[in-house]
Amino acid sequence: MFQSTLVSMRPYFVVAPLLSLSLVALTGTPASAVVVQVNGNDYDLTTSSTSPLALPSLFDLPAMGGKMPWWGDSNLAATFAQQVFNSLGEGSVPGSGPLFAFELNGDPFFDVTSWKQDLLNASIQTQEYTSQASLATYAILAPVPTPAPLPILGIASAFHAARRLRRRLGR
Repeated sequence: MFQSTLVSMRPYFVVAPLLSLSLVALTGTPASAVVVQVNGNDYDLTTSSTSPLALPSLFDLPAMGGKMPWWGDSNLAATFAQQVFNSLGEGSVPGSGPLFAFELNGDPFFDVTSWKQDLLNASIQTQEYTSQASLATYAILAPVPTPAPLPILGIASAFHAARRLRRRLGR
């Protein structure tokens, strides 16, 4: 009776490690767009084409889960725009980098205030006002990558457990 249970479990020992391995291959870590240093801290930045109405969590204080450490501080937003300069490429406005949003003005149909960096001159930043409903390219913190060794350790552990079970059963 125990032998028939083992036979029905054999596919699991083969499929589980393969499934885990395929999940590792599918979950790639995002590449860093650019790392800038502001006030002695390094920030990994990327861009997102969105709007405050579509993804309101981005447009919040960092302590509340927002992805813009300059949020609420116009001077800090301008500093970030200047540090990034042309490293993130062109944003929604031709000739300018992505928007460094720092303030929402009123209800959803009013403006988002942002700084944008001129891509040809590092000393020129200008303010941009966009509707909260319109899509624009905003600078944000890059997602933190998941450590790669963890899934691999899980695969190794499952393989080791399967080998011990086979040895104990005499196979």
